[in-house]
Amino acid sequence: MSWEVPTMRSGTSYFNGALSRSLLRRFWPLIAAYALTWGLVGPLPLYSQYVRARALNAWAVWRDALSAASNTGVLMGLMFGICFAMAMFSHLASPRATNGLHALPARRETLFCTAYLTGLAAQAAVLAVNAALMGLVLSALGVFRAAVFAQLFAPLLPMVYAYSFGALCMVFTGQILAAPVFYGILNFLAVGLDALLSRFAGTFLYGWAGGPSGAVSVLLSPAYAMFVRVEVRTRYVGEDYWSYAYRYDPALEVADIRIQGLGLLAAYAAAGLLLAVLAMLVYRARHSEDTGSVVAIRWARPVFQYGVSFCAALALGQMLYSLIFGQHFSNGAFSLPGMLGCMAAAGLIGFFTAEMLLRKTVRVWKTGWKGALIVAAALTALGLTLSLDLTGYEGRVPAEADVEYAEVGLSAYGRFYTSANFYDEASLRLLTDAHRAVIADKARQQRGDDADDGELHRGYLYAAYHLKNGGMIERRYELIFDRAERNDPASLTGRIEALAGAQPLLRDKAFGGAFSNDLTQRERELTFTGGLLSTARKPIPRDPLSSVYLPQTYDEEVVERELSAAEARAVYEAIERDLAAGRVKNPIFEESEYWDCTVELYYSYAGRDSQYDSSMTRTSITREMTDTIAVLTQLVASLGVTFEYYVP
Repeated sequence: MSWEVPTMRSGTSYFNGALSRSLLRRFWPLIAAYALTWGLVGPLPLYSQYVRARALNAWAVWRDALSAASNTGVLMGLMFGICFAMAMFSHLASPRATNGLHALPARRETLFCTAYLTGLAAQAAVLAVNAALMGLVLSALGVFRAAVFAQLFAPLLPMVYAYSFGALCMVFTGQILAAPVFYGILNFLAVGLDALLSRFAGTFLYGWAGGPSGAVSVLLSPAYAMFVRVEVRTRYVGEDYWSYAYRYDPALEVADIRIQGLGLLAAYAAAGLLLAVLAMLVYRARHSEDTGSVVAIRWARPVFQYGVSFCAALALGQMLYSLIFGQHFSNGAFSLPGMLGCMAAAGLIGFFTAEMLLRKTVRVWKTGWKGALIVAAALTALGLTLSLDLTGYEGRVPAEADVEYAEVGLSAYGRFYTSANFYDEASLRLLTDAHRAVIADKARQQRGDDADDGELHRGYLYAAYHLKNGGMIERRYELIFDRAERNDPASLTGRIEALAGAQPLLRDKAFGGAFSNDLTQRERELTFTGGLLSTARKPIPRDPLSSVYLPQTYDEEVVERELSAAEARAVYEAIERDLAAGRVKNPIFEESEYWDCTVELYYSYAGRDSQYDSSMTRTSITREMTDTIAVLTQLVASLGVTFEYYVP
């Protein structure tokens, strides 16, 4: 006879079925609204749009289906992710519900996982059904393609991220309306701070052209990154590069069509799962009595308070400065006391507002004055550091030997604009000499002299040095050129004129932006397919304010002549000879005489990774370009045109 008592094994459960069913019964209207919305933006419009089409275009159907799965999928995931998180974790915003649920004989991990998995499964089921219906529509239209159908499940990826991040926001706050505010702000916080900091630095630093953290800030702003980097692309048979989805050539067969950015979405989905784990850990440490607070996690309250203060100082402070002082300063000049005063005032407003939200009272001076002093001191130190250029930012010009290449843009408003990449040491030396001259002329440039007296002309210089060590130095200057200094090679105007004569900028001028100097190695594989030459029978007077870089003909007496491949190459080689002989000019002040002529050359060349097609348009033909004029004169002779020159 056995006296052993039967025992039952104990185990740890991370899911409570009864609680899950209760959540589904309570929030079935949200699930139904989610499913209905997907039906209205997914399979239903796709079917109704193409079911009666006389000539069905499979490419268009695939494009619209994938657009719904990518762009619409991102938007729907972000919108409903926070809604489902607010529903599944709504008990965290009600003290009574929080205490009641936490009184159950269930671990915190079980409660969290049940709520999280219930919301995740409900959304995933809707998306799976929607993808299946989209597949049925493709089959009914006779354009089903397995590769396209597989991509229709892409909305699962942004949904996982958005829902997980929404759950994290819910466990951090004790007020349900604060969750979507945190959710929205944090999704765009990095790119917003990047823009505010860039504007702030640009107020103090002469030559500021923006910070190098653009790509990082975009990746740290998931909602923004998904909106700008997820899109549909198409590739045609015989081509090895991807085009925008709306570029359609009926003469070509579509080889493939895909959602670009699936890797990014997968990375954010993986990050979302990590956020879910973090949310569960935070939920374990959260105190039930903190329900109802704006920030329910105690160690995060100082972060919230100083974060609100700093963001208020950057955003509201700069807005106040622009309204009060900004209209009186420009071109890098600023009022240091004005900027510091506006930012300190805005920072204090933000600090005490956050203090009121956390303490739920307006009597916060006694408790918050120390923190307010810290905020004011930090903002003052930041402003002084930038205004005194303690980092050496303004005077930093790299040595030519340290530069891999430089991107350069030079303009004299109303006269010309050129841009090119500099690779050779001679051109880089012209750039660094002009850059140092601009820095030396800072005091005069910031005075903002009147540029309307005939001798002064406004313009700008942009330079981005890509260094051999992987770094980059980027500057942009709004400048005033003094015509009286052009004969002084050491002056700012003299240096700028010398820079305008650099070979890469002359090449950009001669070829209208095509055949830039960084293509030199590939031009051996250049293939011309034809071109178009158009000119006026008689040139018309030009508006003095019009651009001479892109002359346009308004005369109705316009004649055109198509160019053969051989003729197009002859024009190209003639311009090259004029360039090599120094017959292409890029003057800042002198007026050039132009032939009213537009040349387009159609060509292709083997790129680094793919085959590119492009065209050179609106070449500026000046009187000095004798070889080019000789070739073009022969081409237009059969049209009965006698060309004349004009000065814009």
